[in-house]
Amino acid sequence: MRAEMTIEVEVAHCDPVIAYGLMAILAGVPGINARMRASGGEASLDMMKADVLIADYDFATQFIRRHKGSAWYPTRAPRVLVMTARDLEWDVHQAMSVGVHGYMICNCDAPELIAAVEKLVEGSPYVCKSIAQKLVNSLGHEALTQREMDVLQNVALGLGNQAIAEALGISAGTIKTHVSAILSKLRAATRTEAVAIARARGLIGVPGLRHAAPVLSAGALASMPAPRLDRTGIASPY
Repeated sequence: MRAEMTIEVEVAHCDPVIAYGLMAILAGVPGINARMRASGGEASLDMMKADVLIADYDFATQFIRRHKGSAWYPTRAPRVLVMTARDLEWDVHQAMSVGVHGYMICNCDAPELIAAVEKLVEGSPYVCKSIAQKLVNSLGHEALTQREMDVLQNVALGLGNQAIAEALGISAGTIKTHVSAILSKLRAATRTEAVAIARARGLIGVPGLRHAAPVLSAGALASMPAPRLDRTGIASPY
């Protein structure tokens, strides 16, 4: 980092512990001026003056979607760094395709965070080491479409074609076509093998708590209202 350069960083993260941790790291770095705000709501003008915006996954991707195509984006907008626990291959690809400039997992260390900020200011993209390895491992794999991912996640719940069709609002025949495409792309002989391969690649999560309902489609989720955030950026149930 050049001594005469001051990097302006905005921290907008929904997890206050992570937000304060980022601030604690950046506050001790000469040449970096960091500010923190709640991740809810519209971006303010002073946020747009930042060199780097560090945000949680949802705020970062929504920020870029909201401002892409405006007169001042991207020449007068911050470089966007995602700081998240979401390390699935699919999540990374989705964020990068939207246009985020950097992607880091929350367990990164302080030197790597600082290096990421500096790389972004230089105009280079940055992904942390663990994510870089996932991206390397994904080379040569045929990508699943969003609809195929919706179907795959429901297959992983043990649902049959009819139940998935009802959850996604399409015909059982179309689900059968998507399942065939999934098996082909993942080079799997059965639905069970496809799920195992997808989990090994990080396309879907490892099973934990049982879902009580089918996974809705991306379109259905997008139409649902966003959670209200209080002044700390924490989702409120009211």
